[in-house]
Order: sequence, then structure tokens, then C-alpha cells
Amino acid sequence: MSSARALLAGALAAVGLAAVVGGPGPPDSREGVAVAHSEVLQPWYSALADADVAPATVTVLGDSVSEGYGLGDDLSVRWVSRLQDALRAQDPGSGCPTGPAGFHGTTSLVPAWYAAASLPDPRTTGQVREIGTVGPGGRAVVLGPGATISWDVAASEVAIGYRTGPAGADLEVTTDGEQTLAGRRVSTEDRVAERRVWHSSGQDLDERTWTARNLSSDRTVTITDLTPFRGDRDRCVHVVDASHSGISARSVSERVEYIRDSLSMNPDLLLVPLGFNDARAGQTPDELRDSVRTIIATSRRMGYDGPVLLVSWHAPPPAFFGRSWSGYRQALSDLDEQDGVAYVDVGAAMPPVVGAPRGVYLDALHPGREGQVIIAEALTRVLSPPGPVRPVPSTTR
Repeated sequence: MSSARALLAGALAAVGLAAVVGGPGPPDSREGVAVAHSEVLQPWYSALADADVAPATVTVLGDSVSEGYGLGDDLSVRWVSRLQDALRAQDPGSGCPTGPAGFHGTTSLVPAWYAAASLPDPRTTGQVREIGTVGPGGRAVVLGPGATISWDVAASEVAIGYRTGPAGADLEVTTDGEQTLAGRRVSTEDRVAERRVWHSSGQDLDERTWTARNLSSDRTVTITDLTPFRGDRDRCVHVVDASHSGISARSVSERVEYIRDSLSMNPDLLLVPLGFNDARAGQTPDELRDSVRTIIATSRRMGYDGPVLLVSWHAPPPAFFGRSWSGYRQALSDLDEQDGVAYVDVGAAMPPVVGAPRGVYLDALHPGREGQVIIAEALTRVLSPPGPVRPVPSTTR
């Protein structure tokens, strides 16, 4: 939960918690997608109702289907970007900006590198090492002495995530090559190892180059991400990409700082669409269930008490995994019996892979541009309160 929302709704915390841990109810059907234990999502609907005055944040702890494998440079076509726009569009009077902006069209979190090779990475200079165990979605870089990372971003302000630690160095943040007062020297040395955030001041909305540089001659700096804003940092819906192409639920469950840094985005809803890579690795449905259960338990121990929405995708062609996807889907569905966990099969809204219209799928696992729209539409229905739902806005650049 965001700090702004905590101040606004502290008196309602007990009510929200009661909704999270309430008894099970029947599946709630939303035009082709049934949500098991939909009452769990009530705290999210409350956050959404307040999004004109405080941020309502969804953190997506997913894999390549969420990161956008195969989609190329236009990040606005990914379902995470479309979902953010669609949820904002449900309240047209809020004034929350929609449409392509930020980094290659997305105003969701931009990692220091994308695990999907098809997606555009920030530029780096000097000695740079990618690491997959820290940062939202496990996509951080370690900058050697004098090394830099730069994002070209259309925004009015940005937030840059970095990691602290006992051996951290000083970093400098510049915009279009000029020093910023707040970013002249930012120390990352601290006895506590954690993700922290540097915020720029607000400016006119424009395209700028933001660069983080390691000022040290003998130490390293770890940069995790950048998030662009358009005057919406303290309000509006934010769908955070904390996904990692190729990751399995088992791998996520074993990376404690990966989970901690993803939760540092202060989500009002944790959305977990994992499982494809567990199946590809030959893990059983029971093993997938155990891994996801561990992710949930770890999140709870770290203080996250909000709703968790488990998501299963479409069924790949028969025998693609060596066993039916239905077993993995059932394993995820079984987990909704835990307090505070809902489940939805988004795959029910998607056509079979074999014979699907052109553009729905890139291959047996990955949705194409049309598939991204279907996913965004299905999740918009799920994450909007019962009632009429406005369509997913088109994206044009």
C-alpha cells in the first residue's frame, strides 16, 4: 500500500484486512473470465476508487508473457501498458494521462535491462554487469567505476531505483548532460542492503536523457530501474512491470531480494502470472503450487498484506509440455483457498493456439499484439468493480 493511501485510509485498514481474509465465495463471472474468491479483490477496488488522489498500484510478478517477449521497440502495445491505460480510462474525469509516453511508449517501470532480447534496453557505457537477483523483476545492472546507464524518456519527472550496501559508491544523476541539484551526489553506501529511490523534481513534459553515473574510482553502484511520470506520481493507476522473461515460479521463490524489491513498489495488488517456465523445465503441477505458495508466504512475511491475484494463461498445444497444462492451471486454482488469494484463468478468454487469428500469438507460449489486447481487456474486466467497463484504449505513437 502506498504511503499516501495509508494516510488517507488508515482508519479503514481493519475493514480492508477483513475483506482480504474473508470466507470464500462462488466464482464471479466477468464476461468469459471467472474470478474465484473475487471478494479478496475488495481492497483493490477501494484503492481504485481513491486513484484520483492517491496511487493505486498493481505489481506484476510475471515472466515473458508479461514482460512482452517478441514485441519489439514499441512497449506501449504490451498488456501491462494497455491495462494501465484501460484502468485509468474507467474514470475519465480523473485527468490521469493515458497513451504512449515515457520510455519507448511505456510509463510503467523500466528496468536497467530487459530479459527479453527483443525489447529495447537503456544505453550503458563502461564496465557494466547484468544481475538477475535484485530489483523489481530481477533486472539490475552493476556499474563499474565511471560507468553509466541512460534512458531517453518523455516525462515530466522520473524516479531512479538503486541498491544500497556496505560497499556502495556515490552516483550522479544528470539530465541532458547537466547536473541536477538533487542528483549531484547520491550515496549508495549503507549498512542496510535494500532498494531505494531517487526522485527528480517536476518539469514540463518533454523528451530528456536521464543518466546515472558511478562517481567512484574503485567501487560499484547497482541501478535497478527508472519510472517515468507525467504529473501522476502521487495519484492514478500504475501497473508495474516486475516481470522477467524465462523466469519460473521456482526461481522467483528462491530469490528473496527479487521479491522484496518488487514489493518495494508499494502495491495495492500483487498479480502473479507464473507457471509456463516451470512446466517447460519439467516441474510437476504440485511443484508449481509449492513454489507459488512460497512466493505468497515470503511476501506476507515481508509485510505485504494486500490481495494476491493468481493468473493462468492459455493452454499451449497438446503435449507441448509433455503433460497437460490443465494440471498446472488446477494447481494455481487450488491456491485460491489461501486467505487473501484470488484466481482467474485469463486463458479462457483467448482462442486456442492452433487456428487462432493472425496476431493473437507469436508462438505456442507468447501472445502477439492482438493477444495483448485480449489479455488487457480480460484483466480490465477483472480489476474493475462490477458494472459497465470502458474498452481498452488503442495505442498510437
